[in-house]
Amino acid sequence: METAWRRRGAGGALFRRFPEEITAERVTVNASPYAVEIYRHLRFRTKESEQITDGIRYPPMEYLR
Repeated sequence: METAWRRRGAGGALFRRFPEEITAERVTVNASPYAVEIYRHLRFRTKESEQITDGIRYPPMEYLR
């Protein structure tokens, strides 16, 4: 599904604004194993070892202000 905004940096721009916009001291995500490096680039850190719930693998990650 190709759209007018795909591959033009819209997602990157949103995440560059992320630290300026959040008000929470901590944000947590259950990341896809394939997205771990992307989250690390956004200054998230792995919180625990990889988990498996209902057959879905995910490493819990968090962002601290």
